[in-house]
Amino acid sequence: HRAGAPIWMVTSGAVAATVTEQPAGATQSPMWGLGRVLGLEHPELLGGLIDVEGDAKLVADRVLAEVLHGDGEDQIAWRGDRRFVARLARTGRIGAATVPLRADGSYLVTGGLGHLGLEVARWLAAHGAGHLVLQSRRGLPERRLWPQTPDDSEDGRRIGAIAAIERLGAAVTVVAADVADADQMREVFAAFGSTVPELRGIVHAAAQAGTARLAELTAGDLQAMLRPKVTGTCLLHELSASRPLD
Repeated sequence: HRAGAPIWMVTSGAVAATVTEQPAGATQSPMWGLGRVLGLEHPELLGGLIDVEGDAKLVADRVLAEVLHGDGEDQIAWRGDRRFVARLARTGRIGAATVPLRADGSYLVTGGLGHLGLEVARWLAAHGAGHLVLQSRRGLPERRLWPQTPDDSEDGRRIGAIAAIERLGAAVTVVAADVADADQMREVFAAFGSTVPELRGIVHAAAQAGTARLAELTAGDLQAMLRPKVTGTCLLHELSASRPLD
C-alpha cells in the first residue's frame, strides 16, 4: 500500500447481517478477519469492509456511496435497502449444550491433543459423550507404551489428561492425521460406524499457532494458519455432509 488512499475490502455474503441469516459466501469470510486485524494494527490504512448483494450496478452504487460519502463506519453490510453496521451487544448467558450428548455415539475433536482440544474433550465426557476421537497431526505412541512415557514430558501430560477424561466414563481413541489432508481424513471417517461408534458431532479445534503483525506476515505464514482452519473446515464439511450428525 503506497498510494496513500485507504483500503476498502468488498465481499458478497461473507458475513451474517442478522441473527437468522446464513452467509452464502463463506469462502470470502477470511477477508473480514484480515480486514479487522488491519484496522487494529494499521487504522490509517483501512477504509472499511463492505458486504453487498444484488446486481453489478447496485453493488457499484453502494460501494461508491460508502467510499465517497461514508460516515466513519468501517464494517458495513447492505441487504436490499437496509444498511447494517457492526455493534457489540450484551446477550444472555450461554448455558450447557442443548443437544444431548450420546453414550452410544462418537465425537470427533480435531486438534484434540492441544490445550483447547483436551479441555473440549473433558467437557464432552463430563456431559455424557461415550466415545471421543482425538485427532492431531502427530498423535501419541501406542497405548502399550503409555506406561513408559515420562509423566513430565509433553506426551506424558497429554496421556495424563486422557486418563482423567476416561475416568469420567468416555472411551478415547487417538488418531494421527492432518485435518487438511483428504486421504488421511477419509481414513479417520471410515472408522465411524466400523471400529468406533457412529459419528454424532464434530468440534474443530485444530489450529496453527503463531504470532506476527501483518507487516511481518509472509505468504507462508498465512497459508500455514489458513490451511487447518479453512481447508480443514471445508474437508470436514464434505466428509460429514451425508452423516446423521446431531
